[in-house]
Amino acid sequence: MKRITYISQLAPEVRREALAGIARVAAGHNAAVGITGVLVAVGGFFFQVIEGPADRIDALMTRIRADRRHRELRILACEEGVAARLFPDWAMRPVDLDAASDDVLRPIRVLLERLAHSHAVIQRYTQPAVMRILERGLDPLSVPLRRRERVILFADLVGFSRLVERFPDEAIAGMVTRFIDICDGRVAAAGGEVSKVIGDCVMAFAPREQTDAMIAAALGILGDLHRCRTEAVDGRAEACLRCGIGLSLGAVLEGNLGSQRKSDYTVLGDAVNVASRLEAISRTTGRALILSAPVRAAARQSWPFVALGCHPLKGKSEPQELFTLNDPLIDDPELLHHRV
Repeated sequence: MKRITYISQLAPEVRREALAGIARVAAGHNAAVGITGVLVAVGGFFFQVIEGPADRIDALMTRIRADRRHRELRILACEEGVAARLFPDWAMRPVDLDAASDDVLRPIRVLLERLAHSHAVIQRYTQPAVMRILERGLDPLSVPLRRRERVILFADLVGFSRLVERFPDEAIAGMVTRFIDICDGRVAAAGGEVSKVIGDCVMAFAPREQTDAMIAAALGILGDLHRCRTEAVDGRAEACLRCGIGLSLGAVLEGNLGSQRKSDYTVLGDAVNVASRLEAISRTTGRALILSAPVRAAARQSWPFVALGCHPLKGKSEPQELFTLNDPLIDDPELLHHRV
């Protein structure tokens, strides 16, 4: 059997009084397919445990994810190979802690409310890859490093040090937040994820199969930044939002690295170093997007590639063939004024 524990927020349009009806319908369905569990409602959150045959639990979770009464669903635990049920007699038992007045239940209600909020905050700081491991019922700390083929994206704001000197702290924070939000949104839509944010630099990765999507994501980032500049009020920090991007492809080690106190799920290897070097070359070429030869070879769409010749890269014994795209978003002479 399989057991899943999850938390979700109740959609604003769903009244708390509807809890009993929701549980009644769920109990009827669960009883018919051999699923048991409990639903705890508190402070606009649902805590739910469901257990039963693995295929039926998976089907139920698919339905729950699509249910608009739930928002921001997060898996807390996923257990495979469960031998015994925790709630064998409850097809779906509702527990409404908001209606409880008992002196014992009141602190439990407060505790669960704080737990729900803390988990939502922690998830904001946790990489999607780690959350996916948790949803599979595994301990992320036990997942070993594995060799994978990954597309690596490095994006770095142009002239950041000068901007810090020019604009107040609040404006810099807003500008960097906007930049990270754009990168994260475009990378996630491409099937990748942001691995690190180091000041004004974003590192992201995606499977090799997403090479074309990551090229499109890079163009999307440049397009979004262009719109920010054109729509910004004169004198605002957003009018200076521009970046260089490097895209590489190759074998990396992906997984956990760290100490007993701090661990990080990351990627490392030559492809990561190359992407960083390519981003820096955008400053000497005036091209906002630089691609490695393996990226060009892996692409399946008809991109307007432009050869930039061979360039020396730190750590490489031979000059490397580099490419860009023939696109107006990429031609940015302003980059030449910010050589690194």
